[in-house]
Amino acid sequence: MKKKFLVVAAGAMAAVALTGCGKTKINLDEYVELKYEGYDTIGTAHYEFDYKHFERDFEDSLKLTKEGEEDRKEMKEAAAAMNLGKSEPELLATFLKGELDKSEGLSNGDEVTFKWDIDDEQIQEYFKVELTYSDITGTVEGLQEAQAFDPFDGYNVSFTGTAPDGRISVENSVSGTNPRLNYEFDKTEGLSNGDTVKITVSAYGDDVVKYCVENYGMIPTVTEKEYTVEGLPSYAMSAAEISDETLGKMQKQCEDIINTYVASDWAEEATLAGATYIGNYFMTPKAGVSSSNKNQITMVYKVDCLLDCGNSNGSFKGIVTDYYTVTFYNLMILADGTQSLDLSNYNKPYASWNYDTGIDNGWWGTLAYRYYGYQNLDNVFNDFITKNVEKYNYEDNVEDVETSYDDLLGEGEAEEAPAAE
Repeated sequence: MKKKFLVVAAGAMAAVALTGCGKTKINLDEYVELKYEGYDTIGTAHYEFDYKHFERDFEDSLKLTKEGEEDRKEMKEAAAAMNLGKSEPELLATFLKGELDKSEGLSNGDEVTFKWDIDDEQIQEYFKVELTYSDITGTVEGLQEAQAFDPFDGYNVSFTGTAPDGRISVENSVSGTNPRLNYEFDKTEGLSNGDTVKITVSAYGDDVVKYCVENYGMIPTVTEKEYTVEGLPSYAMSAAEISDETLGKMQKQCEDIINTYVASDWAEEATLAGATYIGNYFMTPKAGVSSSNKNQITMVYKVDCLLDCGNSNGSFKGIVTDYYTVTFYNLMILADGTQSLDLSNYNKPYASWNYDTGIDNGWWGTLAYRYYGYQNLDNVFNDFITKNVEKYNYEDNVEDVETSYDDLLGEGEAEEAPAAE
């Protein structure tokens, strides 16, 4: 902290001199001494003014002006507040001010300058004196050398869990001869590869460098350190991260599921004409949303059914398209770059719809067939995306394709499914 008022000091003796107009001539610089203490790199400086010698040198020669005599009482009160006496030199000392350009965080070899802050006009009003003074520059020396230490030597940091929910783990084997410090983290969880974690050492509310030097004679080489998160397995955050190998395995599982669905749920009048993968919806929870599923991939298939049916009231032969979905969860990318996905953890469609052939079926109404899935892509999007858009980010990677089965239908026999209701 810079000092504004001069304090106890030791200075050189000054010869008393009187100018031609009866004023005492004083060189103030001769009474100021710069001093340094503490440890290298965190040293402090202060200055001392030798009031004792200043008073002795000028007690017989320094005189007050008429205005000074009138205000002597007020000046004596100011001197008393500084623990000074009543002599003229001590009264003058109350007007002498100055400060150091820097006083903390010093190293041996640094330069420190004392600058006077004096109101000459006011002093001339009260004292018969002629002052000379100038900036006083000194070189810092004599600061003690503190033993350097690295507070992170033996402080081993690693990361556990799965991104983006990784956590920091610490094994602390810092030497017992080092100062006892606190280690503060800017974050400890919710980590992903590439994130940085800053660890800062502190000393129970005190300046850590000052604490270490004053209590242990040691100085930390660093007070904070950043670690980059790496090596965590991670949940995929985009469909672009799905490898060709993983996508192939997902498609194979979907095809097996679709074949089972056709065999178990379709009527014997229905035959699988084709199942085409047309893309996926990739979803991740939004920030602040808690979910056990860190990603979900809904595979969308265009499943075409050759329906050949009828009764005594009529017949139908045509292609019925059912949009079928299989949703997988929590695709992980391991530390070595390979991917992990539980292909047995999936959901099939809960939705279903009826295809009405329009053929009279007696008291049953018309002849209709049920399909599990969706009649069109708008219904798929609404069920998976629109209903969840407030909680989930999504990618729409689905694009319908044209399919033709003229060879199955025969010329002139193809019929279109009715429009979605």
